[in-house]
Amino acid sequence: MNDVVLDMLQFSRNEKALDFENTFKDIMNDRITNAINNKKLEVAQNIFKNPVEDTEEDEVVAAEENTEEEESNG
Repeated sequence: MNDVVLDMLQFSRNEKALDFENTFKDIMNDRITNAINNKKLEVAQNIFKNPVEDTEEDEVVAAEENTEEEESNG
């Protein structure tokens, strides 16, 4: 088992709530930081790749907007 998990179990058995909480927060902070850094790297690698092409749905929305403008000007 991981040493940190063993420490947390020991803190729990010894009723050291503050030590348990601090260890848990440290673990979660590390995981969150790693996840954010991984996402940043993913975004940075893909930011200037092939642009997203307009989908058929986007074209339908644009056509509906044009129709509404023509009717209001009509």
